[in-house]
Amino acid sequence: MERARHTLAVMLALLHGSVEALVHLSRTQKDRCKLVFWEPKFRQYMKDIFETPGMLLEGLVVDCGAERGGESCWFADLAPNRTILALEPLPANLRDLQTVANFRHNVLALHGGLGSVHRRVNWHMGQHTKSGSMLLNVQKSPTSTHNTTHPSTFQVYRLDNIFGLENDGTPKDVPPKIVASMGLQPRLAFGHFDVEGGELDLLAGAQRVIKRDRPVFTIEVGSGGAKFEVAHKLLREMGYLAYTVPEQCGTPKGCRNVLCIPKERPPPDWLVNGTHAGKYP
Repeated sequence: MERARHTLAVMLALLHGSVEALVHLSRTQKDRCKLVFWEPKFRQYMKDIFETPGMLLEGLVVDCGAERGGESCWFADLAPNRTILALEPLPANLRDLQTVANFRHNVLALHGGLGSVHRRVNWHMGQHTKSGSMLLNVQKSPTSTHNTTHPSTFQVYRLDNIFGLENDGTPKDVPPKIVASMGLQPRLAFGHFDVEGGELDLLAGAQRVIKRDRPVFTIEVGSGGAKFEVAHKLLREMGYLAYTVPEQCGTPKGCRNVLCIPKERPPPDWLVNGTHAGKYP
């Protein structure tokens, strides 16, 4: 019966053009996540980056825009010895994300988003994908003016703050349980930043941790994200090389995933040969 339900869910997702992960978790399947992904080239590159010695340094994985937790679950299985910090602003998605965290000891679910300004905001009804999830740009979310405990508000964090590089080393507004689970001196190894056009704003709030830890991270460019020319200029200034995956990402036409690699870390041939280095395909 469980197999039949999962098969039906996959078929419905394909029929409706779903671009997000489908997560199937039950109490009898704690040992695995069943995932269906689009963007197969991008997923393979991320998998290879995790599995290639020397590509990632020690540290956490940050999955921002985690939605229902499909990719967070995948990262947790891909890197069982790393902590996965998954941020999601929408309460409806957060419930599913928390379910993933309940079955994956190395996943931490945090209600919020990432940006350049530490603030509390209201979320509003954004563009819906065909799969029913909501696209939300934290840059355009109005500042909260009412009760900060209301379900329709969430915290926008600076990534530098989460990693204790501001506020005298004490992360502001981060739940103590999250801080404790991240460890005394957390470092960033990999970032998956799917923030619907807010990529450059996110990076503006992450300059210190990126300079210190030199993580590998991903962003979206094109119609679904930042303008490639602007993003590429910023990455060069940060000492990073941009490798664009020649594959449609997300729902907007022209969207591309970009793998951002520190220039001091020579990328393997399979990455250079399979992507577009420094340009938008």
